[in-house]
Amino acid sequence: MVQDYMLDPREYITAESAFDVSYGGAAHFVRWLIEDRGVARFRELYMLAPRGGEGVLDAIAAVYSQDPDELFDEYMETAPYLWVPHRQCADLEVLEPEGDTWEFNSIFDCSDPGTLGPYERNEIWDQFADTAMYQSFLIEFESPGMYRFERDEPETWIQIERCIDQVSLTEEEADEQWVDTLLFPSLQGITDIELPAGTYRVDVRREYAEPHPVWVRVSPKPDEG
Repeated sequence: MVQDYMLDPREYITAESAFDVSYGGAAHFVRWLIEDRGVARFRELYMLAPRGGEGVLDAIAAVYSQDPDELFDEYMETAPYLWVPHRQCADLEVLEPEGDTWEFNSIFDCSDPGTLGPYERNEIWDQFADTAMYQSFLIEFESPGMYRFERDEPETWIQIERCIDQVSLTEEEADEQWVDTLLFPSLQGITDIELPAGTYRVDVRREYAEPHPVWVRVSPKPDEG
């Protein structure tokens, strides 16, 4: 999941209940701790800190040998605007086009290692994410333009995320480079979207079901008239 929500950790760090914690803010802070101070020390903190309360501050001071308020100030001053998801586009195959059209044909089957679930990459909550199954691929657009995404079933969800070869982005860089769009199910099964050139991660998602075929076609939007 992309992490672009910075919040002062003092607002939630000692919360006793998960309902009082900003998930997005905490994720941004944890990513900074891992990237800036290393995963080994964060693992130590995770094992040492209690589940809420002032003891969390004691654990932070012990692990990082720094006053927690100083650590939080440093985070607020130096952390980037947006963290790019870990291994965002790694290990995914590029879908090759035939002419100017890309066709994804697959069988969604939970016994297949390529079919995953539930779907936890989307920042926009929806009622089907917890029971979703999905597969992913990469697609390369050499030129910007309007592209048409067609599905065989209208209830198919498609998440499009532009691949970024950086760990983090400033706000200006994010405005220029970042694309993270959810194509909601449409009655006709067709969605047109304008995209800049680049490589994109495409997640195709369905509500859980027995093994079944799934088809998606991507092509430049036909000229009207």
